Amino acid sequence: RAANAGHRRSRCSHAGPRSVSTRELSASRMRRHLAAAQPVWPGRLPALSAEERELLIDWLRGSADTRPWQSLLQTAGPTRIELADALSQKALEAGLATRHERSEHGRWWPVKLCWVELEALQAALGLATRSDREARTAALAQRLEVLMADELVGEAAQALAEARMATAAAEARAALLEA
Repeated sequence: RAANAGHRRSRCSHAGPRSVSTRELSASRMRRHLAAAQPVWPGRLPALSAEERELLIDWLRGSADTRPWQSLLQTAGPTRIELADALSQKALEAGLATRHERSEHGRWWPVKLCWVELEALQAALGLATRSDREARTAALAQRLEVLMADELVGEAAQALAEARMATAAAEARAALLEA
C-alpha cells in the first residue's frame, strides 16, 4: 500500500476473472495481457459517447503506441477517472487496445494500454498521425530549400530552417517569404 501512495488510481478495479469479451494473450499469477475476444477494430470504431470520444482523442494525440495507465489517468484528470476506467474497458473489448494488468491484493489493476493500429485509429478520429506530421515537416523543409536560393529572402529562409519552432508557425512564416 505504501508503494502506491501518491499514485492516482481509478476507483474501479478489474477484480475477479477477465470479461468474456476479452482473452488473455499471456498471463502469470501476478500479470496478464488482455485483448478483445472478438475485436471490431481495425475496421470500425465502437459507439462512443461525446465524453468518451473527447477523452479518447485526448489519449491519442501523441505518437506513443503504448501509454502507461497513470499517464492516461493524468490526461483524464480527477473529474474523469471513472470515465477513463469505462473507456479503457470499452477500448479493450472493441479491440482498439490491449491492456497489461497487474494483480495486487486480489484485484487486477491496469498498467498500460497498447494501441492497435495507432495511426489508423488516429486517422479515424480526425487526428494527425506521426506520418502526417513527418510529411508536413518534410514539405516545409523542401519549401525552405527553394527559398534559400532566392537572393532576397535566402537568409531569412535559412534562419527559419534552423529555428526550432512549431511547424504551423514555420509554415506561416515561409508563406510570408514566398509572397
